Amino acid sequence: MLLEMTMSEYHTDRLVANLKDYDVHVRVGSSDTTVSPWYSRRIHRVLQYHRIKSTFEELKGKPHWWWDTHNTNDGGVMNDPTMRRFYSHCAKKANQLYKVKQLYIKALNDSNTSFDSISMDSIDDDYQLSKYLSTIMRFKDVHRNNTLNNIRWRRCDRNLTVTTINPSIHQGLCGVQIIQQLKMMVLSSIVITCTSHRQSSHSNTIISQQQENIGRFTKSCVAVTRNVDKLRLRFSFNSVLFGVSTLTIDNVIFNLSSLVPIHASSLTLHYKVKISKEDDLFVQMRRNTIHNGINMNGNRYYFDICWNDNSKPHPCLRASSDDDDDNSDVGVNASIDAAAGLSVSQTMERSLINYGPVRSLYNRPFLIVYGTSPHHELRTTMRDLAVYIANSHYASHHTYVRVLSDLEYRSGGYSKKRNVANIMFIGGPSMNKVMAIICSDHDNTTTTNNNNSNTALPIRCKIPGGIRFTGGHVHHQSNSNMTSSHGDSSLPRYSFDGDEYDEQSDSAIIFTLPLYRALEENTIQSDFSKKKTRNVAMAVCLHSNTPEGYMHLSRLAWPVIPPMVRAPFATYVPDYMLVGSGLWSQGFGAIQKTGYWDNLWNVNQLQHYSSH
Repeated sequence: MLLEMTMSEYHTDRLVANLKDYDVHVRVGSSDTTVSPWYSRRIHRVLQYHRIKSTFEELKGKPHWWWDTHNTNDGGVMNDPTMRRFYSHCAKKANQLYKVKQLYIKALNDSNTSFDSISMDSIDDDYQLSKYLSTIMRFKDVHRNNTLNNIRWRRCDRNLTVTTINPSIHQGLCGVQIIQQLKMMVLSSIVITCTSHRQSSHSNTIISQQQENIGRFTKSCVAVTRNVDKLRLRFSFNSVLFGVSTLTIDNVIFNLSSLVPIHASSLTLHYKVKISKEDDLFVQMRRNTIHNGINMNGNRYYFDICWNDNSKPHPCLRASSDDDDDNSDVGVNASIDAAAGLSVSQTMERSLINYGPVRSLYNRPFLIVYGTSPHHELRTTMRDLAVYIANSHYASHHTYVRVLSDLEYRSGGYSKKRNVANIMFIGGPSMNKVMAIICSDHDNTTTTNNNNSNTALPIRCKIPGGIRFTGGHVHHQSNSNMTSSHGDSSLPRYSFDGDEYDEQSDSAIIFTLPLYRALEENTIQSDFSKKKTRNVAMAVCLHSNTPEGYMHLSRLAWPVIPPMVRAPFATYVPDYMLVGSGLWSQGFGAIQKTGYWDNLWNVNQLQHYSSH
């Protein structure tokens, strides 16, 4: 079950609720022997169940792929006249929605403009605009008659269901994004139901004259979550929370009036509504502000809701190491917690960038760094494994991966590049000098090697809880993750989940861990607006004390169904896995330990397997 969970994000039938308001065209050949037409019929039924507009087309006699639908070279399965009409329809729909935003902005920013003076002539009548456009004209009637109709002038102005299985590959929907789960790779969801009501004339909420032209009304929403440990809420124009005054999450009420700038009564903020094709519509602040835990830097504002061990949701006051996109920034979010008077660790939690499982390493450019053991056979085996993985990755993805020794990585300045790259380490801290440096306890300088500026590196990593290394290149005996309870400390050993594996053991482990730029090197903290820098990354470590153990890991990297090409470790490898020699004869039946980390990089006991 734990292995199957790694593939659960591809069960698209469980995620179709996210397609609300989108049009879907399902097309299949009736003679498809590669993927049975039954699956297309099934997903069409699921879409209809969720009331998503879906068109099903099964072409008689067509196989899995074809070039000619009705005429020679007419475009085939993806580009014949039928599909071109569908693409044109989608483009027109997106263009109409963009015009809606322009109309709304014109009314808000121009005090001399009312909805009476807005012309609808530029809108094509052949598109069904009732959901997005005609209701705009009713704002005038709402204000005059003191009544509320079913106002729906934005795609996200509706009840909403957001589902995800792997938060790291889902950008959220309508301003709602699931950041962390209680159980990894298990379906998480949030259902939001909103109602509109008249705003009291005695309210202290600041409302502009432009908003007065539209009418005084507020929205309140109720959210029910499932398997969510951290939730991010945004307040852009396209958010379901735009204009919401009260949000109830799992029976806990959050008053947004004091948090969202457009409703802020405790702040004298000047704002204007601005249009941006890259970021939709958002309220652009004239100065950067942090208020009640909301990050407004970079003209975006959001706040996070956490559950932790407490079943009740509350505003997050802990570290967060990811932002809206790949240009994530430790410094910005860390400053929020610093403003709250907290001492935070930038690697305390899992983020969307290093969420896992192992194959998530390939989501961004990565390097392979292998260790240089003093033992020739061991050093050669690690190098050969690194080359094999790089070639396998090229065969499956047609992308190049740079393979470096730990010495080459240190001397080549790779750690000083603007964006921290993902890294696959061949050899743990006792075998790999780079890991020995960056995963050491840098608060304790008990060794001379790591005090040398020539060996210092500007990135750090965190060994997940339960894994310990000793011997070899490990120097910091003060670090609890790097000590051994017995035996010769010069011999490489490691332990996991209470079991120790000495220098003779051929067991091998693969696991994920976080990388981040050292705080003293994080120049973006003071000047993040001038340069986008990614300061958080993901790493995967493959480690064994013997050459035989690394050969076991090479077997784990084989394609699942040869000769079909798949990237190494792309299937059925969770956040960590411990294997032995039985892997060659018993396959996954020989797994000794496997499972997932929790959000603090410890073993998630709810998702842990041990053969003992």
